Amino acid sequence: MVLRLNVLTPINLTGEINPYTIKKGRTGIITASTSQYASQCQVDLFSNTGTPVSIDLQSDGQDSNGNKKWKGQYIFNENHPEGIYEAKFIAQTDNGNREETIDTYEFIPNQAPTVTYLSKTPNFIYEGDDVRLTFRLSDPDGDPLDVLFEYAKEMDGESGGQINWQVLHSKSDVSLTQGSGGGSKDYTVDLNSVDKASYHIRAIVTDPLGESGQTQTSISAEELSVSGQVHHVDKWNENRMAYNKSKSGNDNTPRPYDMFWSGEQFNLHALTTELNDEATTTCESVQVKILSKSQSTDLDQDVADFQWKGHIWDEVMMDWPDGIITFRFTASFSNGIKKTYDVDVTLDNRESYWQIHRLF
Repeated sequence: MVLRLNVLTPINLTGEINPYTIKKGRTGIITASTSQYASQCQVDLFSNTGTPVSIDLQSDGQDSNGNKKWKGQYIFNENHPEGIYEAKFIAQTDNGNREETIDTYEFIPNQAPTVTYLSKTPNFIYEGDDVRLTFRLSDPDGDPLDVLFEYAKEMDGESGGQINWQVLHSKSDVSLTQGSGGGSKDYTVDLNSVDKASYHIRAIVTDPLGESGQTQTSISAEELSVSGQVHHVDKWNENRMAYNKSKSGNDNTPRPYDMFWSGEQFNLHALTTELNDEATTTCESVQVKILSKSQSTDLDQDVADFQWKGHIWDEVMMDWPDGIITFRFTASFSNGIKKTYDVDVTLDNRESYWQIHRLF
C-alpha cells in the first residue's frame, strides 16, 4: 500500500499598489511578498471591472526574513471613471498551490489644463510699443505643460477674413508651481514694436496626455501723430492784411495767410498726440526743418505737453527768391517711432511794399 501526502506549502501573499491615489497617465509601482516557495506572481488591475489588466510581476530578491519580493510597474492609461478599484494579487507554487489577495487603490482620470489671460503692459498701447502679456497656466494634475502662443494682426480696414495665425512663442515642459489645487504659473510673452493695428492673441496649453485648453484675447495699438502750422509774426500779419486791403478791400486777397515776404520770421506751432495717462510712451522732441535749406530748429513744449512752439529766422532769408518752401515737422517718440508732417508756404516778393515794412 502506497501512502501519498499532499503538502500545502505556505505562500503568505501580500500585495500593494503605490501610490494609493493614481492619476491617469501616471506610473504605479506594484509590489508583493510571498514565501520562498512561490514560483510566480501576478496582479489583475481593475479586477472589479469587466476589463481587468494582468501584469506579471518579476522576482526582486528577498527581504530580511527570507520572504521573496516581487515588483512591477504600470502606466495607468485606462478611461475608467474616478473611483476605488481592486487589484487582485495571485501567487502560486510549482506544485500547484495558489493564493489570492486584494488591495485597493484610487484612480483619478486626467484633468485638462487651462490658460487665462491676466493683463497687458503698458495698459494703453501706441504703435511702436513693446507689449508684455501675462497669462496664468493651470493644471489640476500639476503636470508640466507645452505652451504655444500665436497672434494675428488686423490692420485698419481689414475684417471678416480668415485669421492668419502666426507663432509668437512656444516652449515645452513648462514646470508649474504646485499647490493644493494642482499646479499653476504666471507666464509672460512679448509682442515687440507693434503696428497701428488690432492684434488677436491665442494661448494654447497641452498636458503630457495631449489634453489641452486655450484662451484668446485682443489688444489695439493706437496711432501717434504730429501736425504743424507756420504763422506770421503779428506785425507781419498786420502788414499783410493792410496790403491786401489796399489792393482788394479785404484781409486775405491777393495775399492769403500762407504767403510770406522774404525776411519774415516764421512762427512755428505743432500738436503731437495727446497721450493717454496709462501709456508709457512720451514725445521726446519736435524738430522743424526747411527742406532744401539749412535752417532748422527744435521746438519747445508749450502749456500742455502735446503743444510745441518755436520759430525760425536767419538773415539770409531776406534774400530768398520767390517760390514754395516746405517745413517738415518731425516728432520723435520714446518708443522709437518718428512721425512727420509737411507744411508748404509761398514766398512772394513781387511787390516792393514789403521793403518799406521789413523791420516788422
